[in-house]
Amino acid sequence: AALQQGRLSNSGFVMRTSTLATAPPGTTTFATWYQLNDGQLQFLPDWPALEGIQASVEVRDGAVEVRTEAAAMVGIALNPAMATVLPQLEGGALLRVSGTANGSTANGLEFLGDSPVHEAIGPIMDDWQASGSVSADITLQIPLGASTADQMISVNVLSTDSELYLPSYELTISDINGRITYDTANGLNANALDASMFEFPVVADIATLNNAAGISTRINTRGRTTLAALQAWPRQ
Repeated sequence: AALQQGRLSNSGFVMRTSTLATAPPGTTTFATWYQLNDGQLQFLPDWPALEGIQASVEVRDGAVEVRTEAAAMVGIALNPAMATVLPQLEGGALLRVSGTANGSTANGLEFLGDSPVHEAIGPIMDDWQASGSVSADITLQIPLGASTADQMISVNVLSTDSELYLPSYELTISDINGRITYDTANGLNANALDASMFEFPVVADIATLNNAAGISTRINTRGRTTLAALQAWPRQ
């Protein structure tokens, strides 16, 4: 993790060490703490940076704990959240982040495109356009350096009156309400999303398929419409 900018205040540093030349390794301990304001933190190069951070930071013998009061990632406001970096016995460290977030559906798509989640989902959403709002519960576990721990990503999103435009299909799905989940093990999924398409209500499901052909995302919709609305769709 790299602190790229910010203002530090209320800082302190303590170190305890032996003055004996024969003292065994590991007898030195240290701690430092500070308040971070208007900070920018980049945990990993392939993850979006945290910006506008207001947080308390504590470091003890290589273990880092960050408690945010405010922060944002690709325009998504993070509510009070917690991040820890813990050294691992095999080497390296393990980063854990947990918190809740609120933002626009467009920012949510930007997060999916700018983070390693994109590699798992694929390019299906690359040209999608969105409006509306989302709230999300986010849990990340990311191994750093030589750590052999598994990477785990869990995002639980609640969509409120979102709208998606899919240029490749010239298709608009509006009034999207419900929960959409993404996790490392199961991919992108949703059950019984309420939405509107072709001017009528529909129920939509999203499923991630993993088979011999590779990983793909399937969207199923159930509902009704008129023949005129279908005839007006350029991609009928």
